[in-house]
Amino acid sequence: MSRRIDKMASLVRHTLAELINYRLNDPRISVPVTVTAVDLSPDLRQAIVKVTALGATDAQLRTLLRGLRHASGRLSRMLGDRMDSKTVPHLDIRIDEQAIRTQQTLEAIRKAMEETPGPAPEVEPSREKTNE
Repeated sequence: MSRRIDKMASLVRHTLAELINYRLNDPRISVPVTVTAVDLSPDLRQAIVKVTALGATDAQLRTLLRGLRHASGRLSRMLGDRMDSKTVPHLDIRIDEQAIRTQQTLEAIRKAMEETPGPAPEVEPSREKTNE
């Protein structure tokens, strides 16, 4: 991607995060939302917006996605009011599945560590000779 597109994607991501969390009054958006990524098309007319909500259940995520998709037109207008650009991208809002898988993996590790009795075993440093 070009620097221009990267810069615009970053601006869109930060602006959308603020708009979603502080400007929308939709009861379906009842949990704090993290905008994890924005992928802009080269012509800046399309944006794939990936979001997640840490700690949200699957049902909450589905409800959140419905609320965000319903508000996407309003979000585009509010985004256009804040951006210094001729074009405002059409927003394709999606749940960030990778962030959810990472969250689930970290939770599984945390649970496994809680179930493991005693302190973690110490690992001795390698005693291999180094070639100098």
